[in-house]
Amino acid sequence: MIIDTAPADWGYKLCSLAETSPIPTLLAFIVCDTVIHDAGTQKKTLVGIFDRVQSPTAPFAINSVGLYAKMVEGSGPYTIRVRMVNLKDESPVMEISTNANWNAPEMPLELGMNLLGIPLKEFGTYEFQLFANDIFLGRAVITAQKLEVPLTGRGI
Repeated sequence: MIIDTAPADWGYKLCSLAETSPIPTLLAFIVCDTVIHDAGTQKKTLVGIFDRVQSPTAPFAINSVGLYAKMVEGSGPYTIRVRMVNLKDESPVMEISTNANWNAPEMPLELGMNLLGIPLKEFGTYEFQLFANDIFLGRAVITAQKLEVPLTGRGI
């Protein structure tokens, strides 16, 4: 069976389910300041969950971004890709990939990524997109807003 995952001009590919690992189900995809991984308990701590950033001027950089994803119903090898786009025109902001091997199909797969200095050229709405073996699993949306700094000094 062949699945057409998106129009050809989106840069995705056709894939045969018989040739790939199963398509995971995404349970959570969360944006935060930092993802902490406890080596002893294997638990993840998400610090500073957010859906908007503010700056007095643009362009600016988001200093610290943590991305957390929890998936089920998968097994085998995956190339996990996160892409960030400006939703105004789908222009790419950043992209990162990593390989994961889902060794225990009965267990969920959790991923935590910490990124530094993501540049935003303008205010607007941005989307982090999560892919497994080039198949879109889900998204997390953030808004970049202009920070209105109150005037200081003597009152009127």
